[in-house]
Amino acid sequence: MIIIIEGPEGAGKTTLANKLVDMLDFPYIHRSKPRSEKEKQEMYESYLQIVHSGQNTILDRCWYSEIVYGRIMRDQSYITIEQMHELESAMAKNGGGIIIHC
Repeated sequence: MIIIIEGPEGAGKTTLANKLVDMLDFPYIHRSKPRSEKEKQEMYESYLQIVHSGQNTILDRCWYSEIVYGRIMRDQSYITIEQMHELESAMAKNGGGIIIHC
């Protein structure tokens, strides 16, 4: 199962993620802003790998935040709408996930 935690700064995402990690013992991923084209591609590919693997994972923000924050903070997202749809489709095919909005 993939658990995605989304929300603005200071909403308690990381606190919640840490509690879930303690309870569920799932791997936890919090990515920082990519600094190069290579890191952008690696970010997308890592999300795709997680989704396709079906591995239990907790994501502290992910592609949904990137679509929003990228446009607000940098005038562009590092994840395209097409990539987001590919990630959503893959997640649905692999059993879905949970999105928690804080």
